[in-house]
Amino acid sequence: MESQAKFIVFASNLMQLFEMCPKCHSRTCGKICYINGSMVKIEQNCQICHHISYWFSQPFVGGKPAGNLLQSAGILLSGSIPTKVLRMYKQMNIPSISMSTYINHQRYYLYPSIAHVWRNYQQDYIDDTVASGRSVSLAGDGRCDSPGHCAKYGSFNVLDLEENAVVDIQLVQVKLRKHAHVYENFNYIGH
Repeated sequence: MESQAKFIVFASNLMQLFEMCPKCHSRTCGKICYINGSMVKIEQNCQICHHISYWFSQPFVGGKPAGNLLQSAGILLSGSIPTKVLRMYKQMNIPSISMSTYINHQRYYLYPSIAHVWRNYQQDYIDDTVASGRSVSLAGDGRCDSPGHCAKYGSFNVLDLEENAVVDIQLVQVKLRKHAHVYENFNYIGH
């Protein structure tokens, strides 16, 4: 689904597709009966043959409209600011997900998926390294200060110098001595 093209379609153009009954070919009209984020449900009700059909603008993934999940993934993975992207959709009058839906998608679908891929990458790296029997040269570096901000957390990265591969990334809580920007110790969060 993610590789399929998606289009911005105006409501009037979309409704032209529902002007004829698919069963008896008489004139009919469709009506938008439900909108869920970027997904629209259209009901077509023929007055002649009484045929009723429903059309959804996108497939579902685990009961969720796929386009809504893809919007959340696109915002997160592109590094965009969600409020600005959602405001742009609103300005264009394009139905989209809400901020709370974006946060729920992050918490329940996107972050767990990213963590799963990362764990698989790490396990594959370990398995390949052990299988090859090669020695490993590791180097680490951390960053825990931003200009004008007090550093409470930092990111510490470990790299395999031979393979140019990231081996691990840890978020660390930093304790600094008063008036001296020297690490007292690290408390690892996670592993």
